[in-house]
Amino acid sequence: MVTGDHPITAQAIAYKVGILWTKTRNDMEADNLKHGRSPGDRLWENPDDALAIVVPGNTISVDTSQGERSEASEPFGRRAYELRAKRAASEASSKRSEASY
Repeated sequence: MVTGDHPITAQAIAYKVGILWTKTRNDMEADNLKHGRSPGDRLWENPDDALAIVVPGNTISVDTSQGERSEASEPFGRRAYELRAKRAASEASSKRSEASY
């Protein structure tokens, strides 16, 4: 699932529509930290065992190979202001190029 939302919002939407049904890697890490759990503790949850992750758009590389898929569900959000900033920078660059002719 790809959204233009903040990662927390994207995760909430994914739960609501049934794409996510278990804890994400970040959820497990947060729970371990909150409860002071560490590897070897009886209730420690290994984040590497998570079946789902949420990936913020700004962490996705443009050169990611296409066709590769993960076994985990991967909803991710991209912050709208980042998109607006990129668009504005691109438009400003185009205008500078046009003005130099």
